[in-house]
Amino acid sequence: MLLLHESSDDSKVAGYHVPRGTMLLVNAWAIHRDPLLWEDPESFKPERFEGVEVESWKLLPFGMGRRACPGYGLAQRVVGLALGTMVLLSGKGN
Repeated sequence: MLLLHESSDDSKVAGYHVPRGTMLLVNAWAIHRDPLLWEDPESFKPERFEGVEVESWKLLPFGMGRRACPGYGLAQRVVGLALGTMVLLSGKGN
């Protein structure tokens, strides 16, 4: 679950009326495993992100809007470096 949010205006989400001031919890786990958004969401397939621009609302671990993680850009750049380093170091023991 992401941090608690409050709706600033009356809205309609997936057919449900959400009154202004409603406290909202976003289930990022369920969104990231939704087969309507991702093809084969339970499988580890990093190649699905190669050469494509993924909509930001699909990557919720960093949050969205003004409460988004300030380290998002750094994390996106460093994760490849960290993964590459681990792969390189794991091969040195052989």
